[in-house]
Amino acid sequence: MTLVKRKSFWILGAVTAIWLGLMLFLSSQNGEDTLGLSEWICKKILSLFGRYNASDMARLNAVLRKAAHFFLFFVLGIMSVMWTVIIPRFSVAVKTLFCFAVCFIIAFFDEAHKVFIPGRHFSLFESLLNFFGAAAGIGAAILVCCVIRHIIAVSRRKVIVK
Repeated sequence: MTLVKRKSFWILGAVTAIWLGLMLFLSSQNGEDTLGLSEWICKKILSLFGRYNASDMARLNAVLRKAAHFFLFFVLGIMSVMWTVIIPRFSVAVKTLFCFAVCFIIAFFDEAHKVFIPGRHFSLFESLLNFFGAAAGIGAAILVCCVIRHIIAVSRRKVIVK
């Protein structure tokens, strides 16, 4: 592995660890704290649109909480692909399966550890939502990698033809 790839590997690993720390912090909040945070965000969003009522707040809060699960794991999926792309030894299929396995384990244990937090519970639906968010991130990152490789290959062919 070249020096640039080695540095990228460690920098991306550190950023991923920080992201996982943020995810752990958010999922380790007790029931009151996590509800308070999501309601605060909802109030900020709804205040942009003027007046709102309790039903608007409740609907947005439900959507926001599910979207947060999906988004956090979507980013984790992207980061896992970026991290494995740097490793030259394994095929794309092996790297992809590794990303899916790691994200699945993290998605499951993110929900499982909530059993020990007051006001929180394990939710199979949220665990699957976490995994599908990661899977969408993995898919998006792989798609971007394929497009970039295709563009590079086409540009190399044009240089050779000229």
